[in-house]
Amino acid sequence: MSYVDYLSLPRKPKALPFSDYEKLGKKAGLHHNADFYENKYYDCYSYLPSDSQSTGDEMGFTDQLVVANFTNCFENPLIYSFYEGMMPGFRDKFDEVVHGEVLEADEQKRELDKLHDNLDYWQRHMFYSAIDSILNVGEFVEKYIVWTNHVDYDFGPPTAERTINLKDVLSMKKILHHPKGTDIGDGYKITIIKSE
Repeated sequence: MSYVDYLSLPRKPKALPFSDYEKLGKKAGLHHNADFYENKYYDCYSYLPSDSQSTGDEMGFTDQLVVANFTNCFENPLIYSFYEGMMPGFRDKFDEVVHGEVLEADEQKRELDKLHDNLDYWQRHMFYSAIDSILNVGEFVEKYIVWTNHVDYDFGPPTAERTINLKDVLSMKKILHHPKGTDIGDGYKITIIKSE
């Protein structure tokens, strides 16, 4: 089992074609692509950071490859599969700390904690930038996290919820993940409103 993320939007976002990223000087922004999978086109949106060098260091959302059934989960009409992306250099640094020079257990834990704090900071800023570029004032997105066995995709209402302002994403550590001690078997939802 593992957890999956979904993101609901009030409408289809405006995005540049993915092919324009290089043409426009690799400026940060939301880009769109359509992938072909099992005889069907899927919308894919990626928020690419400036000067992205590799696939994987973007945050994004796509049409659901496995369409889930949601009961009393979302208010917004459009529901996408969501992925947070990986900070550039994270995997190399992680491998270096875990498999490189032998570190004392306490020092390794400190290095890994620092690395994961940096990743969380990067993901929150990427999320903020992407959602800020999509929403108008007064609109909101809903992020839903739930455990799945990858067989049953029927999800009920979340067992834990919270609502925050978009600007608060920048200052609230781990806000995009389920809170410690929260059982997300039946889902955790955070509603993020752009209030200004």
